[in-house]
Amino acid sequence: MSRWTRPPLAVGAALLGALVLRSPFLGTTLESDEAGFLLVARQWTVGGPHLYGDLWVDRPPLLIVIFRIASWLGDDVAVRVVGSLAVAGLVVAAGRSGWLVGGRRGAWWSALTAAALGATPALGTHDSNSELLAVPFVMLCVALTLKSVGSRTPWGRGGLAFAAGFAGSCALLVKQSFVDGLLFGGVLLVALAATRAWSWGRAVRILGVGAAGSLVPAAAAVVWSVVYGPGAKVLWLTMYDFRLQATDVIAEQHSEAPIRRLGVLLLLAVVSGVVLLGWAFLRARYRQIRRGDPVAIATLAMLGVGVLGIALGASYWHRYLIQLIPGLALAAGLVAAQPDRAGVWMRRAIVVTAGSACVAVLTVAGFFAVLAKPEASAASLGDWLAESSAPGDTAVVLYGHANVLERSGLGTPYPYLWSLPIRTRDPELADLRVTLSGRDAPAWVVAWDALNSWDIDRSGQLAFALNAGYRDVVAICGHTLYLRQDLTRDLADVPDDCGEL
Repeated sequence: MSRWTRPPLAVGAALLGALVLRSPFLGTTLESDEAGFLLVARQWTVGGPHLYGDLWVDRPPLLIVIFRIASWLGDDVAVRVVGSLAVAGLVVAAGRSGWLVGGRRGAWWSALTAAALGATPALGTHDSNSELLAVPFVMLCVALTLKSVGSRTPWGRGGLAFAAGFAGSCALLVKQSFVDGLLFGGVLLVALAATRAWSWGRAVRILGVGAAGSLVPAAAAVVWSVVYGPGAKVLWLTMYDFRLQATDVIAEQHSEAPIRRLGVLLLLAVVSGVVLLGWAFLRARYRQIRRGDPVAIATLAMLGVGVLGIALGASYWHRYLIQLIPGLALAAGLVAAQPDRAGVWMRRAIVVTAGSACVAVLTVAGFFAVLAKPEASAASLGDWLAESSAPGDTAVVLYGHANVLERSGLGTPYPYLWSLPIRTRDPELADLRVTLSGRDAPAWVVAWDALNSWDIDRSGQLAFALNAGYRDVVAICGHTLYLRQDLTRDLADVPDDCGEL
């Protein structure tokens, strides 16, 4: 195998293709998650009752750091540019991983797989969500692990293992469930020792060095939470304990929405090529896995934990499929580089996946450009609020939809920007009612969702508090806006751009 001195031209072509496929979405309105993370990052200051100040989010610190950097770079487009940079890192790391398991051909097929899946709207990768920003670190962890295992010197193995652990831990600090890269390294080392390709002593030493590398970002996050934040306990409760509570809330509310989303997720897993790629890998490597091939076993473990993470997420958003991209990219390079029939099937699966990504981009971008605009209602509402507000005004959007707030430029006195934290941490809406009736009551309330969504206001207390302190002044795109009764504002014209067909 020739040495990798710089990414092959084929990897560069895959990278360019991914960036081109993402380009139609650079200027579209931010999704709720993107906008919420951006709002949290902008107001992130030392102090405040929550991990990041006055606003609350159940995400790790590195994700908020990334969005803080995006806020420094400029407007909303900068957020999507950061997402494109993440895809670029993913494709290059995938190409490197493919090179290490399948040579030049493996690099091309791995990079092409990562580019296609990293740009398709079918997986939600046209947005800069937390899953997309985490996968480059997972893929980098995989590449460094493979390079470490192949190194001929102890110092090389140790240094690369340390870096792999560092990268894998960074993935967890962007999306706390993305343990895939660290699991890949651990399983690979155990499999090497179990098959006697390595001694147990060497495997344990390298595993220890990798673990030490993973502790560095984790320790930095803990130190930050103690020195500048509310403490390590709050960090843990925010990242993990909340997720357990939220899962119980989702299960107890018996909503049909997660079931519908599961159906959509499964459909998109088929349409995007995810299922086809997984099938091609298992078809090609089933016997090698049974015989104990270390890389195949570690790849299967990575895909398995990804599927488990999707299942345990309980909400079944289609972007959860992003977690499978590193494992599928590695599987592509591992199998497609082979000249046998299994390699032919994998190459066909990758071509279908790439074609699906192109069709998805053309369909989604063309559909919304001609017939409707994504998140047009949020943009119209946000723009109207910006024009109708006075300096110092704040707003609350029920329940969530942070892209309305972000678009308006208004702050909010209520800390929860998503519906799930509201349902989990303020299930009786006591904090919300206090906010609406307190001295820092917002000037505006946007009733995006019905007041009793999820039966959260069965008693009608929120409706009573809203009617007591606010008056409805306008309906935009089917959503009622309320203004505090002691205020008057010059209202802008009602927009008619609601993204409707």
